[in-house]
Amino acid sequence: MATTVAALPPLASTNFDWQSADFSYLANNTGQGFGTGSPLELHAAGWDFSWLPDNLPPKISLGVTFYVPNLPDILTGGGVDANIDTSKGWRETFDHGPGLLSRVWGEGVDFSVPGQVTIHRTAADGDSGMMVPPTGASARSGYGLFSWTLNMTGRIGVYADVWPSTDKWPGPELDMIEFTPEGRAYSTIHSKGEDGTAGGLNAFQAYEMAGFDATKTHTSSMLWQPGRLTGYVDGHQTWSTTEHVPLDYAHGGQKLALGIGVQTSWNAQYQSGDNHITIHDASWSPIG
Repeated sequence: MATTVAALPPLASTNFDWQSADFSYLANNTGQGFGTGSPLELHAAGWDFSWLPDNLPPKISLGVTFYVPNLPDILTGGGVDANIDTSKGWRETFDHGPGLLSRVWGEGVDFSVPGQVTIHRTAADGDSGMMVPPTGASARSGYGLFSWTLNMTGRIGVYADVWPSTDKWPGPELDMIEFTPEGRAYSTIHSKGEDGTAGGLNAFQAYEMAGFDATKTHTSSMLWQPGRLTGYVDGHQTWSTTEHVPLDYAHGGQKLALGIGVQTSWNAQYQSGDNHITIHDASWSPIG
């Protein structure tokens, strides 16, 4: 039957301190629009920050800037309501290896425990992962709710995402959860940037997933709707955006393929000790 997934307010306070944070973009609800600079610089220029809540995401890592789009909408839940038909779609519980995530690569994939799969950093820092095979634009999953029940340990390089079903970049890459070098969880929406070449640049916006411990087992979900993407942790909304939302195949775009993995070949300088991700359940249900 169809289940309603309603938007929830952002998670509880993360002790946000606007004076010490670093934003590239800030918007407010008094018509001041957008500004570029640190909050102190903007405050000196006459910006009023008294309206800011205390749970906005600060900039957390070099090269990763958080963008706060349509902020008043997010504060009221973003208007995200969708009927998710849980009687359709698919679910994988990993009772017999990778199951539906049958495209497997690398030496760090461990199927030894029924009901879960662990992917870990290798001694040679090679990439490892598994995903639903991306076999063409019309294959795999369209608009709906993607979910991963998992836990992660370590630093930058562990991820759960959905990838273009054509298996070609540039294309829609939606990273549900990743770690910064400091071990903080965030989501990233990748899109094709324009640089005058046929391939284009890797443009992206990142959104912090604050208020939970990603080293413990949680269910992270991404709702893909026409014109909107929303992230959840255990049913609680953590972010929502209408920026760079891809189209699914039925609406002129392509479907997406769910996966997880560990990439440490490009970030070995941040690594120390264990780096792994363990998944217990994965699913996709369409919008009813």
